[in-house]
Amino acid sequence: LTVWQLSGDKGNQWLNGMVAVSSTTSYQVVFEAVRGSSYQGDIAIDDLTFIDGTCAIMPAAATPGGGPTTVPASTQAPGPFNCDFEADLCGWRQADDDNFDWTRHQGSTGSANTGPSADHTTGTGYYIYIE
Repeated sequence: LTVWQLSGDKGNQWLNGMVAVSSTTSYQVVFEAVRGSSYQGDIAIDDLTFIDGTCAIMPAAATPGGGPTTVPASTQAPGPFNCDFEADLCGWRQADDDNFDWTRHQGSTGSANTGPSADHTTGTGYYIYIE
């Protein structure tokens, strides 16, 4: 079940993404990325945070929309999965059935005019990306 999706050129700045997930059973969170057709088709992730509460899907251009949804108060935030990638991948795993891996990186990416120039957390730390 896809709960959040965004595509197209979003520039070279970090954007916040949010979506509420409501479930009464256990579930798995998967970040699935399809990069663009050239070396400039990159995707980066930093500062994953899971919290209890209500939120609207963000950015507004993300799909599916539908306004705010509520996570039940009985749902515990899975704090061990929060990650800023400063030390490692925080227990997140790479998929084995694809032809690329996320790269944990600090500073600008190796290709000119691609990816972030710094991480979102401190400006000097780590993030993950594909290119």
